[in-house]
This record gives sequence, C-alpha cells and structure tokens, in this order.
Amino acid sequence: MVKEVVVKEQDLQDLLSTNCSEKEIEHFKKNHELDSAVTLSGLRFRANFYKTLNGPAAVLRRVETIIPNMAQFDLPQALYDIINMHKGLILVTGPTGSGKSTTLAAIVNEINKTRTSNIITVEDPVEFIHHDLKVLFRIVKLENKLTLLQVR
Repeated sequence: MVKEVVVKEQDLQDLLSTNCSEKEIEHFKKNHELDSAVTLSGLRFRANFYKTLNGPAAVLRRVETIIPNMAQFDLPQALYDIINMHKGLILVTGPTGSGKSTTLAAIVNEINKTRTSNIITVEDPVEFIHHDLKVLFRIVKLENKLTLLQVR
C-alpha cells in the first residue's frame, strides 16, 4: 500500500541532519538529490531526497531488518552452484523494486551461515546489516556514483 504523507520542510531537514553524514548533506545541497538509508522509530528505510519547486521532498521505502533466507524464494539450482564457488564476482541487476537487494541479502546470508569467507559488499545506500557468523564482512558505502569507465 502506498501512502502519501505531507511533511513540513523542517521535518525533512531534521531527517537529513539526524541520519546523514556531513558529506551526504553537502551532496544534497549541491546536487539537489540524495539516496540514503534512514532509521525512524527503529524501522529502516531507503530514502531518496530531492528538491522541488515547493522545497525538499523525499520518497521512503521500508527495508526489512530480518535478512531473508534463500529457501524463501524459488531460486534456480544454478544460483546455489554459483554461490558455492570460492572465487568470483556476482552481479545482480534489474529495475528499481525488482528484489535485487533482497536477493543479494539472501545470498550473502546463505554464505554467512555455511562457510568461512571474506565478503565485500559495495552499496549505495547500505540496506541490510549483516553480522559476522562465519564470514568477515567489509561493507563499502559508495560516496559517489560510478560510471562503467570508472569501474574498469
């Protein structure tokens, strides 16, 4: 269910100042947009802040705090085979809202439960918070958008 709630400009400024770093706030002031993760009343949200003619605005999408298990989804055996490999790079792509973050969280959770490993996630914003079970996590939050040329 989609709900539209009208909030005051000061409410958005408070949300930004309590959840975002100085660097993120500067990015918002300069670029008039910001993707971030925010916490409200103990709930995590993925937030997109942007400026309109009427002032700042935001779209929030709730992020589950419970990390999903792969068994919850009808995933092909080939994916299980891929994650059992000990070397490589996995890219999950798709449109907004298609389940990329949830799928990746389930994959990382499966690896975390089943074998020792090092995992580096590169996210913007960081959505799911993983805790070390068998895996040593390094979570990198992108500060700037990358182009394909920069990734090479």
